Amino acid sequence: MARRCRGRVITYGLLSGATLRAVDVRRAWPDRHSFTAELGDESVRVETQLAGTYWVTSVLAALATGLAAGVPLSQSADAVAGVAPFHARMSPIELPDGVTFLRDDWKASAWGVPAAFEVVRAARAARKVIVLGTVSDYHGDASRLHVRLAREAGEVAPITCASSGRTGSRCCAPSATMATRPSARSAASAS
Repeated sequence: MARRCRGRVITYGLLSGATLRAVDVRRAWPDRHSFTAELGDESVRVETQLAGTYWVTSVLAALATGLAAGVPLSQSADAVAGVAPFHARMSPIELPDGVTFLRDDWKASAWGVPAAFEVVRAARAARKVIVLGTVSDYHGDASRLHVRLAREAGEVAPITCASSGRTGSRCCAPSATMATRPSARSAASAS
């Protein structure tokens, strides 16, 4: 597509061939997502208020759009720093007692769940719990999908709660139990 474009093309990504490249990406909760943006010989540290691995390409796209509009990279990076987390998209809910929930339930597409698990896996937290509800936008059998996701969640968090909104079936158990007990698996997979 870039070869056929008559205008200026700004590519972005993590690979060395990108016009605008993210390096030194940091995203382990409770730190917020940050990286160094490289544009030729220029490099700017980009600090965001966002949590999660999937934001890097969105932030790079915003920076590239700024560049295309003539906004200096450093000015775009400053603007990005002021963007608050989006509602229900890895948005932190902080309680007065110090407990923080990372809410990521806006649409719950099956393709987005692994990215949310990765945030929990990388998090530096004293306790990790995953609450997994009904998932959308998938192909195949819902029961198998929910069982697979419950198992994957169990590999990430010591406690996993899984629920299917269609039947109301639930399971909340230590993850090791959830991954091995047939009764826990079937409760987690009901849909």
